[in-house]
Amino acid sequence: MQGKQWQVGLLLVAGLLLNACGGGGGSSAPATPTLTALEISPAGVNLNVGDSQTLIATGKYSDGSSQNLTTSVSWDSTAPNIASVSAGAVNALSAGTATINATMASVNASVGITVTPLGVTLTSIAVTPTSAILSIGHNQPVNAMGTYSDGSSLDITASALWNSNNTVVATVNAGVVSALAPGSATISVSNGTISASVVITVADGKIWYPAHLLETDDQGNANEPRVVVDAANNAVAVWSKSDGTNFQILSSRYTPVQGWSIPGRIDNITGDATQPQLALDSAGNVIAVWQQDDGTGSHDIYANRYDINTGWGIAGVIETTVGDATMPQIAVHQSGNAIAVWQQRLPTNNLHRIRAAVFRYDAVSGTGVWQPSVGIVKTAIADTTNPQIAVDTNGNAFAVWAERDSPTADAVIWLNGFTPKTGWLTAIPLSTGTGTALNPQIGFDPAGDAIALWTQFDGTRDAIMGSRYITGVAGANPFGPIDDIVAGNSSSPRIAFDYYGNAIATWVQDGNLLANRYDNTKVSWQGAQAIETDAGIINTAPAIAMDPTGNATAIWLQPDDLGNVNVRANHYWFGTGWGSAELVAIGSPNAAASAAVAVTANGDALVVWSQLDIPNNYFDIWTNLYQ
Repeated sequence: MQGKQWQVGLLLVAGLLLNACGGGGGSSAPATPTLTALEISPAGVNLNVGDSQTLIATGKYSDGSSQNLTTSVSWDSTAPNIASVSAGAVNALSAGTATINATMASVNASVGITVTPLGVTLTSIAVTPTSAILSIGHNQPVNAMGTYSDGSSLDITASALWNSNNTVVATVNAGVVSALAPGSATISVSNGTISASVVITVADGKIWYPAHLLETDDQGNANEPRVVVDAANNAVAVWSKSDGTNFQILSSRYTPVQGWSIPGRIDNITGDATQPQLALDSAGNVIAVWQQDDGTGSHDIYANRYDINTGWGIAGVIETTVGDATMPQIAVHQSGNAIAVWQQRLPTNNLHRIRAAVFRYDAVSGTGVWQPSVGIVKTAIADTTNPQIAVDTNGNAFAVWAERDSPTADAVIWLNGFTPKTGWLTAIPLSTGTGTALNPQIGFDPAGDAIALWTQFDGTRDAIMGSRYITGVAGANPFGPIDDIVAGNSSSPRIAFDYYGNAIATWVQDGNLLANRYDNTKVSWQGAQAIETDAGIINTAPAIAMDPTGNATAIWLQPDDLGNVNVRANHYWFGTGWGSAELVAIGSPNAAASAAVAVTANGDALVVWSQLDIPNNYFDIWTNLYQ
């Protein structure tokens, strides 16, 4: 690849603010106050069947005035069979909960109503969570469950009265706690004389939240989770899940307001679906690919697209070539176009070939079509494996893979380039020297340069080697080793870039996790360093993600001296360096099996992993949030 214009990174979209001003003599009439808010009182209502309650709607105006608008607003009930409303008068009809809404000029307010059978009284309130730690600027929903004298229970979160004893630290509205400043606050909830409380601690900085179980179906194992996050901090996760007969691909979406959605299936045929991968465009749309058994023991490559407006589409096969297709990878351009690569076994000689397919997205129609797949290797007799793909902001792409000319030959890392105008070019060897080279990884920086990493035997040990492509400069620029040259074997390299062209590589060496940072201003690697010092031996691949400003989060799985396999993390802060390793979640013995991480533009991190549920002996999908 000579003189190619490669660009990658995060596309920063700048908004334009237009200010208009004018002047002139004379006077004008004072502006008419506008309605800015509605308030309903009382704030929470609890009634027995047959009771009634009059609500008052008060309007707040832009000039600071207020007015009783009870007879002017529009009233409605979300459950009129439980509680009806007319002109603010609520009638309790049957046991349950309802929300009463008041609306005027696009301004609305609501209040929760709890209706219990005649003669039944509230005996206790239980809140969940019982305690919480938040970082500044984030929210925590608190649920209030009421237990009644007849043994029944109702969610009274919306109808109870909430209060914070320290509104400087945290406020509460209808059970949603907002963290404002470091410290602690007691959030209380009451209904008549019955009350409960929860202590909220607000940390001065980012924290790991309590781990959250993302899927609870105990029909079979769930593993291979992947996650991406968009510019609005929304995330999509996918994983492979057994229903007791076949593995399926499930997905859940996270939003900062609603949290994680109920997982749903995104594949649609019988046959094990495994090895999911996903990537997203600049609008937050996502494409997932995976391998799926066709019923004969062979696999096809399938894909599905998540549209932020309509959700997941219908899964479809994206390759029809004869041969077992496995190990798919995908990269998505900011426009919505995508490239998938995979390895495919030839039925004639059992050798593998790297194939690729391009997804063309039409922004006008909001639809796209996968183009027929093509082979991208050069050597006809070679066996190829472990493809990886990356795409830049112009839609150009690099694919890398390991290639072996014969069963006894050293494996070599190869590369092929793609441009939107000409398609795939001619593959070239990337690794140099003797010694088997495996496990390639690749990424781009915003200036159009690319870095590929791999492991290569140097005659003594497996080292981390690499090559850098520089825009406008012919040929490759090999480098390495970048790992600890006095230590032992290295494996599982990973790489991530920031917006300024800096990169961080991580890998496993002698059972420890190491990292090295590429400084784009110095055009050099800054030296390998250990980023964890625990005694447990790491034997699985790490994951790393980087935000635009150069901060990064690395995660890995590591056993402790009690036999737990835990999820751990460390953070790199631009200008400061690596911190100390942190515990993300404690696993049960031999528990965590795979993990993935994505970061937001401000350095928050989302982690997903599979973990063994000891009582049921199945792996579940868990998640945690760093913010």
